[in-house]
Amino acid sequence: MTKSIHNHGFVGDPDAPSPLYFASSDLKAEVKLTFNVNFLTLATKGIVLGMVQKVSGKMTNGTISSTCWDILGWTNTAPNPDFNRVCRSLVADRDAGGQKVPISYIQAFNRIRKNLSPASDACVPDLINEESQPVFVAEYLQRVNDIIWERKFFSVVECSEAEMKQPLVRPGEHLIGLTSGDVRPGDLVCILFGCSVPLVISPFFRSKLFDTKVHGKLVDECFVYGMMDGEAFQFKSDIILEDMSREIILI
Repeated sequence: MTKSIHNHGFVGDPDAPSPLYFASSDLKAEVKLTFNVNFLTLATKGIVLGMVQKVSGKMTNGTISSTCWDILGWTNTAPNPDFNRVCRSLVADRDAGGQKVPISYIQAFNRIRKNLSPASDACVPDLINEESQPVFVAEYLQRVNDIIWERKFFSVVECSEAEMKQPLVRPGEHLIGLTSGDVRPGDLVCILFGCSVPLVISPFFRSKLFDTKVHGKLVDECFVYGMMDGEAFQFKSDIILEDMSREIILI
């Protein structure tokens, strides 16, 4: 079996000349720290991408379950699965060197999916070790293995007034996330200003649709397909951006 030895963090190497992702675009962090006898409170600004709806099991030993395929939007009943989105989500939309996904990854996925069923589990190490597996396919699968190992996929539904005015996804669709953390339905997925990747936050209180403040604890960093390079802030006026902004308080 080909074990992932890296389960790469999405933040990347802090000593690298530039981050792997730019989820908050060029927005600057606004942070206030408050010290208490028992805890530290961090208050900052950001946006809520949405609320976690469905969570897969952990992809133990690099095995992608049918639940994962379902969250990724590939089912036997889906009329037109977005295979480009599936392919890119499996590698966190980067190659092994942290660059944009090459065309060879797309070609590799389109080759292997013909022998896969979304109703069945897929063990990535077994696929890597298949005899006569082309090099470019094995390279893609190794990247998949490194990214998904012991992680979970989850779906995110939009839940803010500003995003309802200018939705981030098409009607009837959801955002796709990937994390190592103990993410649960009802958790919030946020982009804090100045952060290169989105975060999963477990709210202390049930968030209402138009809450201007979010109180919670950090669960983990995450990858959200289509939201890693500042897309959430593109073509947003200052008024819309102010509408989207929330005070996020972490304890």
